[in-house]
Amino acid sequence: MAKPKILFVLQLPPPVHGASMVNQSIKDSQFINEEMDCDYISLTTAKDVSDIGKNSFKKYFKSVHIYYTTIKQTLSQKYDFVYLTLSPHGIAFYKDAFLAILLKLLGSKLIFHLHGKGIKKIVDNSTIKRQFYKFVFKNVSVIHLSPILYKDIKLIVKEDNVWFVPNGITATPNALKHRGNNNRVLYLSNMQETKGSFTLLEAAKILKDKGCAFHIDFVGKWHSNSDYKEKWERFYQNNDLSDVVTYHGPKYNEEKNALFQTASCFVLPTFYKNECFPISILEAMSHGLPVISTNEGAINEIINDGENGFLINKNSPDELANKIALILNDGTLADQLGSKALSKFKEHYRIEVFETNFCKTISEIYAAKIKS
Repeated sequence: MAKPKILFVLQLPPPVHGASMVNQSIKDSQFINEEMDCDYISLTTAKDVSDIGKNSFKKYFKSVHIYYTTIKQTLSQKYDFVYLTLSPHGIAFYKDAFLAILLKLLGSKLIFHLHGKGIKKIVDNSTIKRQFYKFVFKNVSVIHLSPILYKDIKLIVKEDNVWFVPNGITATPNALKHRGNNNRVLYLSNMQETKGSFTLLEAAKILKDKGCAFHIDFVGKWHSNSDYKEKWERFYQNNDLSDVVTYHGPKYNEEKNALFQTASCFVLPTFYKNECFPISILEAMSHGLPVISTNEGAINEIINDGENGFLINKNSPDELANKIALILNDGTLADQLGSKALSKFKEHYRIEVFETNFCKTISEIYAAKIKS
């Protein structure tokens, strides 16, 4: 069978977030680019995480340029598929949907790769929007992150047209080793309330009041909501947490890896509505860290409660504090959880596993196209 020829239209960093990191790994993958005949166009219009979801003339201009470049490329080349990382909702969805409709009119076969959720709520509440989503997804092959997330698109896409490919990451050279042993707790994500950063700060107060030996490192960029930053900092100052909590700002590459390597456990108590398959959890597992998170998105596919970490209820600082204390005070348990986290990462979430699964999925979609 000939190699499929594919035009990848996808978000690339900056800004750095889970989807853009996975997309960059696809673009950089020697294996994927040998298995397929690939061309790439960046779909990114935002420069920063805080800029995502905001409207501006500059972003509209960039969108028009992306439409023009993509259409020009599809007219000059005969692609088997155009692969599009479609945003599931908001202004970004309509921007991507318009491009998808234009490509359909030109006769392109489309593959949507979803990295978010939130479609079900939209189509449940509006018949008009449900019909529009059905139109956009009609005759499109869809790649999603987990079977757990199919319920989000069940009303608009038949299961026969959906494939599932879990995220995977490249482990750093110093990763793939066991956790640190210094009672340091690591949070690494955007500094926004729905990611659980305030829940963790409340847990810090509870742990300090109980006299627990710990230190929490917060790593990430503040989201655009300045009111939340003031709330977080006010709680931090009013409860005198400077001796047990450090905010580092965003960290990348070696600085980020150094924080993973010195941590004893990783915490992401998220209730973010678009949370699906957090890359930061995979990074923590690659460092052999026990993970404490919530049953949001497909996290319960990654974390087996009580085996390689713990799943807690959302917005539960007392429960979070108890789980942190359990891991920090029981070295044997922490080692067992971390070891199983590392083993699961090696088996399921290494970049090599992702590349194999991704290429296998594209091959299956391509074979189905040839048969039809």
